[in-house]
Amino acid sequence: MDFEIIFNCPECGAEVSAQSSTAGQTLQCGACFKDITIPIPGLEEGLEIGDFILRSKLGSGGMGEVWLATQISMRRLVALKILLPKFSENKRFVDRFLSEAAMAGQLSHPNIITAYSAGQVGNYYYLATSYIDGMEVATKLKMDTKLTEREALKITRDIAFALKYAWDEHKMLHRDVKPGNFMLDRKGFARLMDMGISKSLKDNPEETSVNIIMGTPDYISPEQAKAERNIDFRSDLYSLGASLYHMVTGRPPFLADSAGKVLHMHVKTPLTPPENINPALSKECSALIQMMMAKDPGDRQGSWDYVIDDIEAVLAGRMPGRKTLGLFEKTKKSGISTSRADDVISLKGKSASSNKKSAGNAGDTDVTVAMDSNATMKMDAVTEDQAEPVSPAKAPTEQASPANRPPPPKAKTVPPKIAEYNKKSLNKLNLLILAGIISVIVLVIIIFAIYHVKK
Repeated sequence: MDFEIIFNCPECGAEVSAQSSTAGQTLQCGACFKDITIPIPGLEEGLEIGDFILRSKLGSGGMGEVWLATQISMRRLVALKILLPKFSENKRFVDRFLSEAAMAGQLSHPNIITAYSAGQVGNYYYLATSYIDGMEVATKLKMDTKLTEREALKITRDIAFALKYAWDEHKMLHRDVKPGNFMLDRKGFARLMDMGISKSLKDNPEETSVNIIMGTPDYISPEQAKAERNIDFRSDLYSLGASLYHMVTGRPPFLADSAGKVLHMHVKTPLTPPENINPALSKECSALIQMMMAKDPGDRQGSWDYVIDDIEAVLAGRMPGRKTLGLFEKTKKSGISTSRADDVISLKGKSASSNKKSAGNAGDTDVTVAMDSNATMKMDAVTEDQAEPVSPAKAPTEQASPANRPPPPKAKTVPPKIAEYNKKSLNKLNLLILAGIISVIVLVIIIFAIYHVKK
């Protein structure tokens, strides 16, 4: 049942009215003319929902609102995600929401947001997760435009560890890897969140949705954009590369005026090298991103271990790919520090309250598009890119082991006759020199004798 709700604009405090069915959508405040999100009716500070008491709103996303809450039984702070009313009446979205809880509940890793519990109280479906005092990477990008290369690589490495664990241990795909799903704590430690559209291939490898595109267009892989059946971890790998692209350039890899065009560009349009967008970016980092975002999954790294090794190589100023494809030559070290100590990623000193406003994937467009036979947007088949010949990798500069060291050159031999001739010639030369020395001495003695006789 739809009804009118009245709330105050969070920007200027003016009174605003809207229909309850529009909760989660944006409208323009009539007083300050800023875009605001229509809240879920009935949610307010102090409201008790089951075992949780709402304290303050952290943000809102495509599926609901996120609140800072106190879990009464455990006496701890949690992030409580509450599903939008329009979705709570839709069994498909309720199943997806509870799927996030089930998926996240299987995961236990320091780089993944921990899920505590999920359930329903009245008309509210909720998911309680660990609370991180920090901000999303997407919010930091809005503040700073782009991150330093080292900051971005460290975040990418943290998320790669999370995705490696999810894939290696649970054969689980995230399918919506993006900066809006990376949470940074106060020390710059990154965690992966929002497993809402994750898919586990371990429990039922054949279970998949035919012709369903799931994910966020700016970071979606070509195989996801084409709704292919048999995708694996390399799809998340592409999305992580697209996220790194955004972090170091300040913009997504492809820009267009519609989601459909962006999807098509992921499939067909060659990637602009990130160093062309940000000239300060090292060639090593640019090469890493291009490997991660190869159109063909077979041209990307073959495992998460290789991805992490390549990130470590770039952090140390080396070219990636020497352990994977051997495509890139080793170059001199770039300006990136080779220290392995974790640098603190600055959150610009923002207070926790100001950071909370952006939590919950604010600003990202989460797309789920059904592609049937009547769809107007069609994807052309991907053709193999004509790769330019690549020079083989140079040999490492490290000292070779004795077993691998090349044999020393053989000494040249001289025929016996020539050797004997050379020996005789040397003897004659020595005799001539000796005779010359004796002659000089005799001449000096004669001159000395004549001088004394005359005197």
